[in-house]
Amino acid sequence: MQHLSHRAVVVVLSIIAMSGPLSMQIYLPALPMVTEYFDVPVSLTQLSLSLPILMLAPAVLYYGPQADKVGRRPMLFLSVFLLGIGSGVCWLAPDIWTLIGGRILQAIGGAGGVALARAVVADLVEPERVAPAFAQISMLMMIGPMVAPLTGGYLSENFGWRSIFAVMVLISAVLLIVIHRYIGESHEVEEKPVSARRAYASLLTQPVFMAYTIVGACTVATYYVFISGAPYSVINVFGHSPTEYGTFTLVLSVAYFTGNFISVRQSARFGHLRMVIVGGALAFVGTIGILAMLAWYGWYAVSLFAPMVVATIAAGLLMPNAQAGALAKASGGTGAASSLVGFFQQAFGALMIQALGLITLASPMPMAWMMAAMAGVGLVGALFILMWPGHETTRPGASQPSAGAP
Repeated sequence: MQHLSHRAVVVVLSIIAMSGPLSMQIYLPALPMVTEYFDVPVSLTQLSLSLPILMLAPAVLYYGPQADKVGRRPMLFLSVFLLGIGSGVCWLAPDIWTLIGGRILQAIGGAGGVALARAVVADLVEPERVAPAFAQISMLMMIGPMVAPLTGGYLSENFGWRSIFAVMVLISAVLLIVIHRYIGESHEVEEKPVSARRAYASLLTQPVFMAYTIVGACTVATYYVFISGAPYSVINVFGHSPTEYGTFTLVLSVAYFTGNFISVRQSARFGHLRMVIVGGALAFVGTIGILAMLAWYGWYAVSLFAPMVVATIAAGLLMPNAQAGALAKASGGTGAASSLVGFFQQAFGALMIQALGLITLASPMPMAWMMAAMAGVGLVGALFILMWPGHETTRPGASQPSAGAP
C-alpha cells in the first residue's frame, strides 16, 4: 500500500465525504423527468428523495461506533461499495420502487463518508491541527454541491436521467481503488469500546446541546425543503430547463461557500453563539423575503433565488457554528454527539421533504411558507440558548474530546 501525506489524505477524505451529498443533489434536476418517465404521482417521486435522506439518519448513528470496533478503513470501503451498488441499481431501475430502493442504498453508503472523514482526520493530525483540517474538509466538500445540480441538469437533459447514476457508479469505482491503494487504517481498535447507548441517552437530556442541534436541524430542513420543491417550481411552473435550474443553484452553492468562508475567518472573533444568532436572523429574513417577492414581484426564478442567496449565506454562517457549539457543550463524547447532530439534521430534513410532497407543488407558496416556519423555529432556538442560564458563548478551540469516541 502506498501512503499519502496527511494533506493528500485530507483531500481524498473530502472527496469521499463529498460523494454522499453529491449523489443526493446531482439527482435533483431529474426529479420532474423521473416523475414523467415512470408516470407516477409527485408524492411518490418525492420518496426517492425523502426516504434516502431519512435513511441517512440511522446510518450516521451506525458508522461511528462500528468504526471504533472494526476500524475506519473497512467501514470507509463498505460505505463507498454500498454507494456504488445503489447507484447501479438506480441506473438499471425498471420501476419507481426499484429506483427508491437504489437511492436508499446510495444514502446508506454515502452516510459513511460524511460520518468517518472527520474521525480519520482527527486520528491522523495533531490536536491543534484538527480544527483547520475540518475547515478544509468543509470547504472542499462544497465543490460537490456547487457542481452537482448543473452537472445533473446537463446529464439528464442531454443523455437521460439514467446517465446520472452511471456517472456515480464510475465515481464509486474510482474511490474504491483509491481507498484500497492509498488509505491505511488510522484507528487502533479498542478491545472493549464504550457503548454509545448511554452517551446518546445523556445527550438527549442536555438542553443547550439539544438547542444547538435543533437550530442546525431547522437550517438543514429549510434547505432540504427548497431543493425538493424548487425543481418543480422552476422547471414545471416557471418554465425553465433542467440546465437553467442547475445554473441557478450554482449561485446558491457559491453563497454557502461564502458564508462558510466568513465563518472560518470570524467565528474565533465572535464566538459560536453570536454567529448562530446572526445566521438565524439572516435566514429568517431571507425566507420571509421569498414570500414577499413571490407575493408582490411575481412567480419568477429571481423571486426564489435572490432572497435564497441571503438565506444560504446565513446557513454558511450558522451550520459550522451550530455543530461546533453543540460539540463544545456535549457531555458524553464527541463521536456520539456528532452522530446525534447528524441524525437530527437528516431525519428532520427528510420529514419536511415528505410533508412538502403531500402538499400541492403547483404553487411555490407552500414551499416558501414551510421554509419561513423552519427558519423561524431555528431563530427561536438560537435565542433560547442566549437566554439559558450559564450558556457561556463558546469559542472554537474550547475543550473538545477527540472525534470518533463512542
